[in-house]
Amino acid sequence: MRISVTQPDQLDLIFDGQSFSYPADLNPVQLQAAALVGCTAAVMERYAQTAELDLKGTTLVIRWSFGSEPRRIDRYEIEVTLPATISQTRQAAVLRAAQHCTVHATLEHPPLITIRQV
Repeated sequence: MRISVTQPDQLDLIFDGQSFSYPADLNPVQLQAAALVGCTAAVMERYAQTAELDLKGTTLVIRWSFGSEPRRIDRYEIEVTLPATISQTRQAAVLRAAQHCTVHATLEHPPLITIRQV
C-alpha cells in the first residue's frame, strides 16, 4: 500500500501489492496524535514569529487514553514546556494561540465521515 497526497485536501491510499508501513513506523492512532501535536506546534510557532518570541527549547508531549463502546480515543493531553525567558503573560498568550489548531477544532467538532464504493 502507498499513500499519496493528490490535492491539498485529499490523500489517496492505494493497495499496490506491497506491504504497508506507516511513516516513521507510526500506527494510525499515533499518526492522529502526531497530527494534533504537530498542528498545535505550528500554530504556536506562527504566533511566536508574529510576537517575536523565541521558542527554542520548547517541548510538547502528547498523551491519550482510550474509551470503549465504541473503542476510540477519549482524551488527549498536551503538555507544553516553554522557555523560562518568556514572561508568564507571553506564555499564556502562546498557550491561547495553541488552542486554534485546525486539527484540534476538527476533533472538537467532528466532521461527517462517509465511506462509499465508487
